[in-house]
Amino acid sequence: MSELKTLREQLAAQQDIVAIKSLSIKTAAKFSKSGSKRTVRVTWTPSEKISGVKYQLYKSTKKSSGYKKLAVASGTTFRNTSSLSKNKTYYYKVRAYKYIKGKYYYSSWSNAASCKVRK
Repeated sequence: MSELKTLREQLAAQQDIVAIKSLSIKTAAKFSKSGSKRTVRVTWTPSEKISGVKYQLYKSTKKSSGYKKLAVASGTTFRNTSSLSKNKTYYYKVRAYKYIKGKYYYSSWSNAASCKVRK
């Protein structure tokens, strides 16, 4: 009976690995200003819901390079309020990850969502 339980656990882990590796994510970013506080709201939509997944959010001032980790989130929304200069465009990318059987597995990167900070 314990062999059957072990096989089921291994199958579930393999299914999670395949799901995370095949996950696609669409990202969008929107600027808003309230008083003197500038905010970029970044939202993303995964192609499917996988339990226990977290998301890494990266930010850059260039579309193709220079991305630095901004945050880790368990939800699908993040509000960026720090280090936003006016008249500058920021790019955001997201990827999902999950820790399975002693190893981290990652999805592919989302699209690069751009947002120009105006006012």
